[in-house]
Amino acid sequence: MFEPLDLTAKPFSVMVISKGGDKVPKKIVIIEDNAGLRETIAEVFRVFDLLRGTEVCLCATAEEGLSAVSEDSSVVAVMTDIGLLGDDDDSGLDVIKVVKRQWPSVPVIGMSGRPAMAAETLATGANCFLAKPFMVSGLKVALVKIGLLKEE
Repeated sequence: MFEPLDLTAKPFSVMVISKGGDKVPKKIVIIEDNAGLRETIAEVFRVFDLLRGTEVCLCATAEEGLSAVSEDSSVVAVMTDIGLLGDDDDSGLDVIKVVKRQWPSVPVIGMSGRPAMAAETLATGANCFLAKPFMVSGLKVALVKIGLLKEE
């Protein structure tokens, strides 16, 4: 069916030059309660060389994710599950609200296995919505929409 992914690959890291000439790695924060899916998304970034060199920060909870964003000015995007505590939970919407209020320039991709959450996710402030499960092509489209990947 599916071949196991090599999760031992080291994250690649691209450097961008800041105004002061310092090299700063870019980072994307992925907030997903399902450990397997969290690792798979990170591996997709590595294997398909999405956002070449961008560091991937994996977080299991809203608190971990928001802490990662607040502690690191190199975060260029946040991907968050909407149902971080299960199918009937919408705590990912709170993540979107906080990110958009405190770091309005950081784009947010909302993800959910409930496609009906798309409108509410976007109305909450997410820049894009991905229905899970999604294909690599869907992730690429989302990254293009938020301006992190050029259209092929």
